[in-house]
Amino acid sequence: MLSRVAERLYWAGRYLERAENTARLVSSHNRLILDIPVGSEPDWFTLVEVFNAEKQFAQFFKRPTEMNVHKLLLLKTSAPCSIAFSLRSAKEDIRVTRTALPDGAWEHINEMCIYMDESLKASLSRRNRTIFLKNIIQKCQLFNGLLDSSLTRGLAFNFIKLGQYIERADMVTRILNVGVRDIVKQEESFSHIKPSRWNTLLEAVSAKSAYRQSMGAMVDRDSILEFVFKSETFPRSVIFCLYALNERASQLPRTEEFLTHVNSIIRKIKRFSAGKVEQENLERFVQNVQVGLIDTHILLSRTWFDSEAM
Repeated sequence: MLSRVAERLYWAGRYLERAENTARLVSSHNRLILDIPVGSEPDWFTLVEVFNAEKQFAQFFKRPTEMNVHKLLLLKTSAPCSIAFSLRSAKEDIRVTRTALPDGAWEHINEMCIYMDESLKASLSRRNRTIFLKNIIQKCQLFNGLLDSSLTRGLAFNFIKLGQYIERADMVTRILNVGVRDIVKQEESFSHIKPSRWNTLLEAVSAKSAYRQSMGAMVDRDSILEFVFKSETFPRSVIFCLYALNERASQLPRTEEFLTHVNSIIRKIKRFSAGKVEQENLERFVQNVQVGLIDTHILLSRTWFDSEAM
């Protein structure tokens, strides 16, 4: 396989995962409207902060209103944090690599983008937004199901999954970093809604049901952090994603340095104990994990995409 094809497949996996995760995050944050006191509004700009997209936002908008935040995260085709950007980028990557993918992959992503283009403007209203985000999540899941059921476990599958899991781990750490910080910040002024905020955080990383099955009904900072960082059975936990990266990379050539690096992050997470970490140190720990994930992407690119062929 040519390295440029492998890179396209990797980014297709990342962009599809990013589109789905963005839809999940925005959808869960919108449900906060039902739980906060009448006359209050969620902090919509928190969504922009999750993506470190403050500068992108400032290029297009002056005020962090509900409408402007959703225009950025849903509509702006020039903003890498938007669903529109992610799906159009994934479409182009899949168009170029479609001979390496199952029959129906190109048709599915093309139909998804047609639906997106037809629905985007209407999705800015709260009611239509809920429907739009739900459909985007379902369509991304259908595409993943097509790959899992029809794509041979070879190079194409491995590179798509590498992109998917590194993107998922990155998004989960971003959500935890900003989400926990904001909940702790609001404890005093909105203490009566704290349980719903913790539940919203679990929903944002698609962990609500899995958390309850493993940890019970009580939700608190330490239990959520332990579960979402360290659960080895939950497919969206950070450590699960890292194990999946190792599994897929182990099927590729020239993998020793990559595996050593990922294992160093795994050891760091295993040593982490939420109950012993103050908020300031928690933010530092999450940032260190995020830096490790950035280095993982850089190392992956250098190992497999900088040469002509696999």
